[in-house]
Amino acid sequence: MTIVNLEEYRRTHESSGRKFRVLFCSAVYQTPEGERSISAEQIVETYEDFESLMQRVKENGVGIVGPDGVYRLIPWPCAAVEIRPVD
Repeated sequence: MTIVNLEEYRRTHESSGRKFRVLFCSAVYQTPEGERSISAEQIVETYEDFESLMQRVKENGVGIVGPDGVYRLIPWPCAAVEIRPVD
């Protein structure tokens, strides 16, 4: 694995015109049922969309409603953010 800053990654992949898949992951936390973690995924069209998304996430975290109808929040900073081009 190579360590690369986000700006280098953007320059390398932006010219491809491909969308980006952004995955936000929570830390593991304890519930009455046991340990859990959650993730939320968003596809962005351009790097500018990604920057806008990250600004909103930094201000508000990532809120999702699960299939069970429960609202869950992944606060910023998240445990991990994964960014990959969409094929």
